[in-house]
Amino acid sequence: MMRGNMAKAQYSLDAVSQVGFKKGIHAGGTFNLSSVAYTASGIPARRNPFDWFATASIDLNLFGISAPFTFSYTNAQLNYSQPFNRIKIIPQYKWVKLHLGTGNMNFNEYTLANHVFSGYGIELTPRQFRLMAMTGTLQSAVPYNAQNPSAMAYKRRATGLLAAIDKGKWAVELSALQAKDDPTSVPVIPPTTTVFPQSNIATSVKGRVQVTRWLNLDATYAMSALTADNRDSASGKEGSANPTGRYGLLASLYPKNTSTSYFDAIDVSAGFMFKRLNLQLKYSRVAPGYTSLGAYYTNNDMENITVAPAVSLLQGKINLSANAGLQRNNLDQSKNATNRRVVAAGNMAINPSPHWSFNTAYSNFTMHTRVRPQSDPFYVNGLDSLNFYQINNTLTQMVMYNWGDKTVRKSILLTVSRQQSQDQTSDTSSLAHNNTFLTSNAGYTYLQVARALSVSAGFNYYTNKVQGMQTNFIGPSLTITKGFLHKQLPVNAGVTYNATTIGGRSAGNVLNARLGASCSLPAPTAPATATAGTKEKHTITGKARHTFNCNVQFTSRGAYAANPAYKEWTINTGYVLSF
Repeated sequence: MMRGNMAKAQYSLDAVSQVGFKKGIHAGGTFNLSSVAYTASGIPARRNPFDWFATASIDLNLFGISAPFTFSYTNAQLNYSQPFNRIKIIPQYKWVKLHLGTGNMNFNEYTLANHVFSGYGIELTPRQFRLMAMTGTLQSAVPYNAQNPSAMAYKRRATGLLAAIDKGKWAVELSALQAKDDPTSVPVIPPTTTVFPQSNIATSVKGRVQVTRWLNLDATYAMSALTADNRDSASGKEGSANPTGRYGLLASLYPKNTSTSYFDAIDVSAGFMFKRLNLQLKYSRVAPGYTSLGAYYTNNDMENITVAPAVSLLQGKINLSANAGLQRNNLDQSKNATNRRVVAAGNMAINPSPHWSFNTAYSNFTMHTRVRPQSDPFYVNGLDSLNFYQINNTLTQMVMYNWGDKTVRKSILLTVSRQQSQDQTSDTSSLAHNNTFLTSNAGYTYLQVARALSVSAGFNYYTNKVQGMQTNFIGPSLTITKGFLHKQLPVNAGVTYNATTIGGRSAGNVLNARLGASCSLPAPTAPATATAGTKEKHTITGKARHTFNCNVQFTSRGAYAANPAYKEWTINTGYVLSF
């Protein structure tokens, strides 16, 4: 639990080669102070009655040396299992950049994928080369807590390296990350815990080549070795022998035990680029269980095949694109159920004139699940297997017409979207379920540029039918925006009303109303100052500006069934100083 303690500071040092007294002192940034007041009647409060937030982002440039600083603070109660306070320094000189403190670096999704770490890093980018290295703590230790046992964590340290060369028509990249949990970082470990200290090494090689003017090839191959419990030192037991084949080299470099597993992943794509036709072919396969401790999450146990063509006709007035693919999981057949998905999507955009626009999009998502029942010697299952099908079709159409001149602009927009989903099984005793969803919107916009006046009116209708129960939402909306005091004081007001019915009965009509305004005022700049003994004037540059804003929102919902009527008021206020 952390109350009133949310701070982040970041410094950056760059352009050291440009240090000079003629650069002067430059300051820029923003300071933001905001608050949220809330009250409700008829229902329990759904948020704190009052919260306030303060943030600052300041960039000082002292004679060519840049040092940004950011800070935030709030009185709201927040929960974090890992430390939130962070300080990061990024000095840079030409093609050399250092990462000091708490931050993140990115190699790729299979090794180090923007994982936050506390430590040191370096980036070297001389000409066509790129070298990156890091070492630090990926995760801080969290002691065992009986109230939240899953939050327990071991201290995790990692070292990573990336080397790449890009010659324009071809490129090669190698990366590796080794991470290990410290089993002694948690003083008390209950015997019933399911959180174990892990260790991991992940490597990848990536290549790109432009074969011809119209053909590009990309390929990535990654391997990972994961030890589920590095406390087990029984490396000589049965089952821990070095694997052969593609994992042989990785196993020879990585200390292992009986809980060590090996995984791989591959991505291959080919791009064909012609004058009016583009075609992308992609294949990816990530082995079940693939894990890198340098990535927060890796979508594994998945195989994808994708074809994506795109065509442009009549000088870009007609654009057609499609995306079709096959996806399946349970690659090692270790699960009782196997999912196979077929995805097909298409889009057609037609712009016959500057006034008219038409767009049609269609997608079809089909999933086939085959369930194999577990064998039980004491029970004979008459169902050898169960096939489950899920089909989702979505069709969206849009028509827009706009007209007017530079002073007055008008537009009409119509949108209709229909989605249908169907579930059925091979079991004849089970009934198929059909669900439909329909959304339609009609809107009109009127804009007077010189008077900063905008009026938008709309009508919305939404209905869905799920398992025989129909729900309807219908209602209008109106929004007006007007600028006052030479557009320095924009004021906006809006109202939305929705009538809701479920199964033909009223389910509480909802009224939303809002009113907001903001005012931006310039502030005088600081006067110039001369350095002693010189005629040079060093100024604090930047045009300072004060911005005040206030927004009031009111929500009222009528009673229905056993749910009482309620009203809510929310007031947001803010002040921003930019300079």
